[in-house]
Amino acid sequence: MKRSELVMHLYDNDCYPDEEFQSDFVELWKNGVNGEVCTVPLDEELALMTWGHIVYQLGIPPPINCDDEYHVYVSFHESKLTGLKEQLRKN
Repeated sequence: MKRSELVMHLYDNDCYPDEEFQSDFVELWKNGVNGEVCTVPLDEELALMTWGHIVYQLGIPPPINCDDEYHVYVSFHESKLTGLKEQLRKN
């Protein structure tokens, strides 16, 4: 996904960058509705694992044209979390 597409989507979902945060590599974005925050790389192209994490972390729906890809990310993410939780219980 192009970064510009993601940024438009973030603004459409009441998210905005923290103007005080300074970095040459990322911006800090905040969801104005639920208060969640996430860093967004300044790279022009963002892989599914990157933009999927951003959308997931900020608690917003995926872009409508990327819904199927996002569900792949969420399934992977949740299966990894389940595996980690099981390992922690064993220890």
